[in-house]
Amino acid sequence: FLYGVCDQGNSSLQVTDIQNLPDTAFLVYEDTVNIRRAHNLFIDSAAARLYTCGVREPSGTRIPIQVWSLDNPEMPVLLRNIFEIQGVDINYVHDMYARNDTLFMNAAWQGLIIADMSDVDNPNLLGLMSMYPEAGYNHSGWWNERGDRYYLADETHGRDIKIVDVSNIQAPQVIQLIEAESDPEGSIPHNLIVKDDVLYVSYYYDGLQIFDVSGDTTACRAYNYPTSELDPV
Repeated sequence: FLYGVCDQGNSSLQVTDIQNLPDTAFLVYEDTVNIRRAHNLFIDSAAARLYTCGVREPSGTRIPIQVWSLDNPEMPVLLRNIFEIQGVDINYVHDMYARNDTLFMNAAWQGLIIADMSDVDNPNLLGLMSMYPEAGYNHSGWWNERGDRYYLADETHGRDIKIVDVSNIQAPQVIQLIEAESDPEGSIPHNLIVKDDVLYVSYYYDGLQIFDVSGDTTACRAYNYPTSELDPV
């Protein structure tokens, strides 16, 4: 199944059956009651949970995080809207990463918020990183397979990628900054994914940058695929 949301105009949460591609694809579910638009979603497969973030309801109400059950993958069930966790008000979540009920929330200007979502009615705040080197618009991130590093992109001119030590998840700490080795003022990282100690980062003007992150504090750029001829603005 393919799960989709849209952050433009009036939209919904959709589930599409793609088991028989390329011949057929069927829309099997659509929710226009709880979602008019959302910026992104993430699936925690191990916990059978779907998270949607940056949500706006048809009424116009903004919801930072929604938690859905995927016990029936063809029919998500909304479990809860999340506005605060243990006294920490969550203003907006732009993107997130979830695994085994641990949720990393990239909360824009509020920074990085980490929570244990195993009890959706009583989430537990695990970590908060609001002040850190070269902080900007906390846009997106990815947790490595070992669980000891979180890679973070701030969608702001001139901000480097952050490697965050989360071996003590209650005290996340930036331990290294890495860059695209280009215009230091115009470079803007956007989205990133980690696989097998390789970090893939898409940039506005610097294309696809690929970093070797196998060392604890010795990440280095391995490849660069330029995709834009635009000048930074």
